Amino acid sequence: MSSQQQQAPAAPSPTSPQSALQRAMQPQLPLPPPATLTAYLTRPQLQAFLDRPGTTPYPVLLNSSLCFASAFAALRKNSRGWAGYTPLLFFGAVFLGAATVIPRDADHGASTATAWGVMYSSLFLRSTLASRKIAPIGVLGVVMASTAVYGAETYDSYFG
Repeated sequence: MSSQQQQAPAAPSPTSPQSALQRAMQPQLPLPPPATLTAYLTRPQLQAFLDRPGTTPYPVLLNSSLCFASAFAALRKNSRGWAGYTPLLFFGAVFLGAATVIPRDADHGASTATAWGVMYSSLFLRSTLASRKIAPIGVLGVVMASTAVYGAETYDSYFG
């Protein structure tokens, strides 16, 4: 046998029409089905919360639930230290609104939570501390802590 018969046929060049036809004739893998969105996939997960807690709605949801729950405590007869029924309902609604904005737009949601947290702290800090009651001071502490978390995120998004 000659050396020409032992060699394999040369592969067509990538620009030749034959190679394009061969590529078109090769079986194509089917595309995977689209992933279904579940609550697990659409909500921020634990690692994201630990890395950047200011981009998750959980701290401001805690603020909102504490404000709504403590509004009923403010209705009692001896309710020194609480912000008042109407302001607590208002701040609870504002914090709930910020929690709904954060998953869609983390910058504006964090700045909303920061601004209203500063407002709550500046309006009720003196009367809450003067009451020396643990529950109003606890609510104020949670609001101030989440204000610090979202304030750091707001600072990073606008100035950092």
